[in-house]
Amino acid sequence: MHYGIIGGTGFEAPFSPAKEEILSTPYGDAKLIYPENKPYVFVSRHGTDHTIPPHKVPYRANIWALKEIGVTEVYGISAVGSLKKEYGPDSVVLCDDFLDFTKTRPHTFYDGDHEAAKHIAMDAPYDSELNDAFETAFGEKLPRGVYVATEGPRFESRAEIKFYASIGGDVVGMTNVPEVVLAREMGLHYANICHVINYCTGVSDTMVISKSEEVRNKIIRAVDEVFTSDRVPREARIDLL
Repeated sequence: MHYGIIGGTGFEAPFSPAKEEILSTPYGDAKLIYPENKPYVFVSRHGTDHTIPPHKVPYRANIWALKEIGVTEVYGISAVGSLKKEYGPDSVVLCDDFLDFTKTRPHTFYDGDHEAAKHIAMDAPYDSELNDAFETAFGEKLPRGVYVATEGPRFESRAEIKFYASIGGDVVGMTNVPEVVLAREMGLHYANICHVINYCTGVSDTMVISKSEEVRNKIIRAVDEVFTSDRVPREARIDLL
């Protein structure tokens, strides 16, 4: 099993039928979902019934479990708010960098408890090959953007949104950090697909929230096409400094 998908809000349970497995890790239990007749495993970031808030997602357990069963390439899928008017509701943005404003979450496996202290390179956190493959399967030219990670579960203030936009952010979400960092520490090739569901506070004069089933299904179909194609899965690669 070389391929994995981590689904966020709106993507809690996109596969049926599927079987489930609870895998114990040094960081707690992770629930793995195996869609029938598919070459990938699925993890529901907030739980299939959406009961896990962003600051309590078992990020380390999830990533450790994927690595443990042999996964080397992962797509994360996130619902986000947009900092730019050109990325309106139901836009799809592919991450190419991030800004981290989370506060309380464990951000590393190398904390001295289970692993020795090490430092992972973060110059290219998101995998360009997976981004390009998804774009081809999706059938549209897609923008790359900077993901601003906030603590949640509250939404951001107007002042915060102005600040995030001023320092180069494109979309805002609550879960991609530490997920992307942990994936890179485990050597996983990781990309994150952002489904814009609304403009952030103050970006637009009107509040429009969209959770288009059509867009969500198109995202899942594109990921499925990438992972069921005849591409050769890559080995894990850890970039330690």
